[in-house]
Amino acid sequence: MRAASTHADAPASAPAPAAPAPPKEVFSLRVSSVFADASPSAASASVSAVCFAVLRMHPPAPSHSHSHSHSHSQSQQPQLSGTSASVAVSSAAAPAAAESVQDLVPLVAVAAYPSSSSKAKVSPRVVLYSLRSMRPLAVLNLEDSFQRQQELAQQQQPRVTSLTFIAPNLLFVHTNVHAAFVYDICAVLLSPSSQHDPLLTLPTNSLNFCKPHVSLFPSESGLLSCERDDSGSSNGRTSSIARFIPENSLLLCATVSIREDSDAVDLLELASMRFILRNLSQSTANSCVDDSIQTANSAKTGMVMCVRVIVFSRDDLAPQPLKVSCEDDLFSTFLVVAYESGNVVLYRLSKNDDDSVRACVVWNFKAHENPVTSLDVSPSGTFIITGAAEENFTRISTFEIIPSSNEGSMPIPKHERVLLPSGAKGCTEIKFRHDSKLIAIACWDSNVRLYSAKSLQLLGVLGSNVHKRGITCIEFGRASTSAADTSDLDLGGYGMRKQVLPSNMVAVGTEDGRVVLWQVY
Repeated sequence: MRAASTHADAPASAPAPAAPAPPKEVFSLRVSSVFADASPSAASASVSAVCFAVLRMHPPAPSHSHSHSHSHSQSQQPQLSGTSASVAVSSAAAPAAAESVQDLVPLVAVAAYPSSSSKAKVSPRVVLYSLRSMRPLAVLNLEDSFQRQQELAQQQQPRVTSLTFIAPNLLFVHTNVHAAFVYDICAVLLSPSSQHDPLLTLPTNSLNFCKPHVSLFPSESGLLSCERDDSGSSNGRTSSIARFIPENSLLLCATVSIREDSDAVDLLELASMRFILRNLSQSTANSCVDDSIQTANSAKTGMVMCVRVIVFSRDDLAPQPLKVSCEDDLFSTFLVVAYESGNVVLYRLSKNDDDSVRACVVWNFKAHENPVTSLDVSPSGTFIITGAAEENFTRISTFEIIPSSNEGSMPIPKHERVLLPSGAKGCTEIKFRHDSKLIAIACWDSNVRLYSAKSLQLLGVLGSNVHKRGITCIEFGRASTSAADTSDLDLGGYGMRKQVLPSNMVAVGTEDGRVVLWQVY
């Protein structure tokens, strides 16, 4: 008999896992023509901000007049202006199953302004593009809003510095003329006019430097009660956007102090327009570790450059190496503030017996030698990423502390500095993907570099051969959790199926008026 081959009994080798597809350009939008009707000399434009959203489109509800009693003193409320508008969104409590794919409108909002070569005095505009047809759906002209800030608008080229979709169908527009505006985007889409009054105008004090952080958080965070009476209205909710905010939620806005120096931070709740915390700085906060520790550095921190709010549940904090007590609250709230000095500070917020809010410093870390130009916090809250005018970025572990060998010194967090490739020069903007697994870093050499959030390995580059001029903004898409979003929907034939808004999409805005949409890992 012939001897059996030794290879016959060997197990078949498993096929090698397929390598992830490299990043590819999906589509490129040009906004240069958005100002053609305003001035022939404004033919060229630059992109200053971009964000994604999935809107729920329903017929407008009849408008109702509401009278609110302002129970809070004028000293506790920012000076506001705004108008009411009819509700054009579905109830936040409506079941997701009732939505159809046709009700969901995936779009990208792009803020543009005339480029520096244009001599025309034209106000910025926000263009809403459909991600199904890749065509503009509406243009929001900010001229009327900017005219109210006329003095500052005449001193410099007015522009939008950031766009954020908040709550159902609300767009938060921050500008460089000491003001931020909130618009009902459904009303914009359903109206033939490009001129719309903002629902809310919020004074700010950040010019081009620090962008406010606005986001919804659970009301159980303990910082501010958000109870509703028998009629369904929220007690204390007096602002014109209150009806858009879901029940049991707080709409928190962290920004540079509105009325004081630019080295302090204010925290507001926008539905009730109440200050939760005012003029927070290192000099006004104690140490979370030891009250005897001097929290302020001998050198001044300079102005606030970046700010983020983090809310953790009690379960989230329990396994962290740093045992930050949640006391009796279901949630704990923190502020991450980056300064002109290159320092990054983590503040813990908690309530006093009289219901006022106090802050203490958890750690103070000098992340960069130059001013921090960009900062983001992973959605999981585990890591903080910072960038500056340096060829490196820093990943900070939020609650992993390096023991200090010097008694009485402020603790610092565990951190890693990562060198960028030669020629990157510095960071324009840094973003985490919404699954906390990927980091996008826009560099001064017109490249966007993609890093693994876990290993900090470079995974890919979105190249400067596509982004012809400087990058001004980047944003990840975020897959919605609505039941209708999982239907087999083809977004305009661009190969993006199964999700209304794919989470692997990245939008890159440039100075030459382009928004490039990429698909990444």
